[in-house]
Amino acid sequence: MSVFTSIPYSFFMQAKFAGENFFRYSGEVEDVQNLQLFAWNAAARGNDVHLNANPTAGELLHKEFKEKKAELKDTTKVGILAKYGGEKYLQAAPRELRQGQTEDYIEYSRSGQVVKGRERVKNKSKYPEDGNVATVILIVSSLTP
Repeated sequence: MSVFTSIPYSFFMQAKFAGENFFRYSGEVEDVQNLQLFAWNAAARGNDVHLNANPTAGELLHKEFKEKKAELKDTTKVGILAKYGGEKYLQAAPRELRQGQTEDYIEYSRSGQVVKGRERVKNKSKYPEDGNVATVILIVSSLTP
């Protein structure tokens, strides 16, 4: 997996200098690297695959391997679901339901005080004002002549 997959391509096109590693992960370079890795692993297992000597055979073996792997993954998934069930758990919840849900239970009184559970802790900074803008304004206004 590329290091740059999370960064949009347009970011690099706008940059003055994206770095030399950008070209290592652009175009078909990743595909060739994956093919080379497959050839090395296949040769280690005893298959007669050499990417430089016969690139077409290496490409065909890699394609066949990926197809068999996908087919095996699908049959395994279908077999597990047939044996144990649970298709309903594979679908993700709607995005509206996933946002902002926690397992924390907090009960409040009518006046707004916490009765049960813990209230969220405010983020503290290393500065004494801790986000209190009024204190900062008072300090700055008292320092100006």
